[in-house]
Amino acid sequence: MNKVVLEHYPIAQLPEDMRAGLPVAESARVTVEVIPTEVNPLKAFFGLRDEEVDVSDNLMKLLQHRQDYPERYNHGTSMAEAVQRIRELRDEWDDE
Repeated sequence: MNKVVLEHYPIAQLPEDMRAGLPVAESARVTVEVIPTEVNPLKAFFGLRDEEVDVSDNLMKLLQHRQDYPERYNHGTSMAEAVQRIRELRDEWDDE
């Protein structure tokens, strides 16, 4: 993320619309951040650009991806095992 912070920046040098509503003071901290372009996860996952996203087509691609790379989707933990681990962690905190 691109970010610039200017400490003790003279308020008189700020554009008029930025000074509006500020209390009377000599200086301020000015922070400017570049807002990244939002990424559509469907487009990013399949490497699409600005073309229309066909949800059914993407769903078929995702299902095919799951078949081609099952290790990426198999986390090796059942729901019961996950719940048990969470309960054990919670109980550790209760004992203290």
